[in-house]
Amino acid sequence: MGVSVFEYNAQFHNVMRVTHAMYKACNTSAPLATYTTGNDSITIKTRGHHFFFCGVPGHCQAGQKSRLPKYPGPAPSNAVPLKSPFGSIGLAMAVLATFLINFA
Repeated sequence: MGVSVFEYNAQFHNVMRVTHAMYKACNTSAPLATYTTGNDSITIKTRGHHFFFCGVPGHCQAGQKSRLPKYPGPAPSNAVPLKSPFGSIGLAMAVLATFLINFA
């Protein structure tokens, strides 16, 4: 389906893949997956919405979260990581990368 790239400062952030209910509540108790490298390529294999946020206390509540939309059609086979103009706010990068990758 596609690849989403999350770039962030791993010293201060992480990325958690979560359910819709967890996303709405910023619930970090049982993520589907947790990424901590600071440069994570996450392959999306299914159609539908996918939910991510920063699991550091207070970050999701402050808006560091991203909902990736349903895929309207086939995604490109190659994804190029982009540098974030937001510095350590990595989830903002995910939104930009997702739109560029999936709607280009």
